[in-house]
Amino acid sequence: MLADKVTDLDNGLRVTFASRPGLLADLAQMMEQERGCCRFLRFRITAEPAAGEIVLDVTGSPGTREMLRAL
Repeated sequence: MLADKVTDLDNGLRVTFASRPGLLADLAQMMEQERGCCRFLRFRITAEPAAGEIVLDVTGSPGTREMLRAL
């Protein structure tokens, strides 16, 4: 899953994707996997109207942004 844009947030990252079939299901599967190993992460998805972009915010405790950038 390649993002179109990654933006730093104070406590995580905002990842923006162009809408495509199956993307929301792929993101849900990834979130399910990550919730098992990284219980401190918070996920929020925004789907813009009319097949607009999909935005995923991944946030957590201090240091989350740096941890995610290191992956």
